[in-house]
Amino acid sequence: MENAINLNEQLTLVTKNVIDSICGIKNIPEGLLPHTVFVEEVNSKGAPFYRKYQMVDMDRVDGNCIVYDKAAGFQDEISLQAVNIDWLITFWKRYLELSGEEEPMPKTLCVFLFPKERFDRNATDEEIIADYQADQEQDLCVEKYTPDEFAAIINDNGINYQEYFTRFINY
Repeated sequence: MENAINLNEQLTLVTKNVIDSICGIKNIPEGLLPHTVFVEEVNSKGAPFYRKYQMVDMDRVDGNCIVYDKAAGFQDEISLQAVNIDWLITFWKRYLELSGEEEPMPKTLCVFLFPKERFDRNATDEEIIADYQADQEQDLCVEKYTPDEFAAIINDNGINYQEYFTRFINY
């Protein structure tokens, strides 16, 4: 049962990431809406079934969408979470196709070492990342490692703790 919970949590995170991406769309490209989506509902006998809708509009601030069932002449505002994840992904891929944008790279946990001589311990993640990306010619630069690389450095005693602060950042 432990794996089922873990998989459910993973699905919840994927769904949240897809919905966050959809809600982050700044401009709806022409031809994206209306878009076919399916929503799992329950019939009068208590059995689940998928109802086909046309998503005709979105409220990206609240994470909702307006759906229309042409056959029933029914329109409603529902949460994007109610839409089947496969159709949310289909919608997202269509957005990428129409907008010409590329899929953003997923963020991963990274270890940043940032020099004490140039940063406060409470420096913001943004300051640390900006310095890392600036590729400056400093004696002590911001360094980025995977957790495994960082563990190897620690295990091999290859870090001078007197010169660097350490921060874990999703990057």
